[in-house]
Amino acid sequence: MTLPKTIDAGWAVFEIRYSAGLEIESEKMFGYVDFDERVVRINTDAPLPMLRETLLHECLHIIFAGVGLGEEKIETNNENLTEQTTKGLMLFSRLNPFLFKWLIYGEGFYDPK
Repeated sequence: MTLPKTIDAGWAVFEIRYSAGLEIESEKMFGYVDFDERVVRINTDAPLPMLRETLLHECLHIIFAGVGLGEEKIETNNENLTEQTTKGLMLFSRLNPFLFKWLIYGEGFYDPK
């Protein structure tokens, strides 16, 4: 099975690293984004549908960082959050068309070119 290897955020390209038994600071995790190293780490112990869900989750962290929703607590409303999410997902899908389809539909749509 071919797994996605990178995520293009527009402002940075993140390498995706897969490994079993992922732990960050002694805490077991399904996935993690290291913004300093531009690396996404994904735990391969989970079945493929959960792996795809985890990778999408980590992609959303990158998307939200790209539209200004970082670690800090912010006050927003439904319309503002929806607008930022829409713009982030549109950009993500245009920069990563095959990865986007793989996340939504599965391996049959991923082209690793």
